[in-house]
Amino acid sequence: MKRRRPLAAPPQARGIARAVLLRRIAIGFAALLLVLVGLAFWLLRTESGLQFVLARAVGATEGKLEVGASSGHLAGPVTLERVRYLDTEAGFDVQVRRVEIEYAPLELLASRLHVTRLDVEGVDVAVTSVPPTEPSPDAGEFSLEAPLDIVLDRLVLADAKLAQDGIEQARIDSLDVVGRWTREGLAVQSLALKSPDGEVDLHGTVSALPGYPGDGELGFRWRVQQVDYAGTLSARGDGRSAQLDLSLTQPTPARLVANLTQSDDFPWTAHLEVPRFDPRLLQ
Repeated sequence: MKRRRPLAAPPQARGIARAVLLRRIAIGFAALLLVLVGLAFWLLRTESGLQFVLARAVGATEGKLEVGASSGHLAGPVTLERVRYLDTEAGFDVQVRRVEIEYAPLELLASRLHVTRLDVEGVDVAVTSVPPTEPSPDAGEFSLEAPLDIVLDRLVLADAKLAQDGIEQARIDSLDVVGRWTREGLAVQSLALKSPDGEVDLHGTVSALPGYPGDGELGFRWRVQQVDYAGTLSARGDGRSAQLDLSLTQPTPARLVANLTQSDDFPWTAHLEVPRFDPRLLQ
């Protein structure tokens, strides 16, 4: 007995079946897209999404990071209060009263963290001496190459102090910084620092890029062991050579001009002018 071959579906029926399959696939993709959009909106635009991410961050540090309170959402701005990072093995205890950050989240897609404003208040850093440990065999040399491009439109820091083994080492009343840290290097456009020990004010661009390109002037007034130092430091570089000009007004007038060339042997020249002065000024 001969077997009968199954009848082939007519072309119109095959077209209908294909259309139904494509419609189901499209509906499935649309539903998945809606779920992803809803999840992204919840993660970036709700306070509960921010708290979810913070909880993951605290868990990743094994409880070393603590956040007392938070508000805002990941798309910014974000406000954190009573932040603490405690690592007893490394001897670090960092406490921050309040942090507020605004940034451009879409630029993260291009591996770029663009912080439009970062306000930090009440920073208390306590460092405790710990026994030295053997260096890790995987530890490499320090590099200025950034893990991703970081652009800082403005950082405002108020009321910070650093203590080591219970003894205060430095205190900052205010710090205002504009700069960037990219794969090319580190550059600071402006910096204004005020402390009980003095003031530092930078204008221009002082860079750690190869060849020391930049053009800036640093004014300072600082007290070291009851001696006041004041003056200006100018830096100019074109990527091939750099010139430094240091002028002191306290504790005595003095001037140092140095020229450096970017090459393997780093040739340099310097000219120092120091008029007669009373050495007791440095005591």
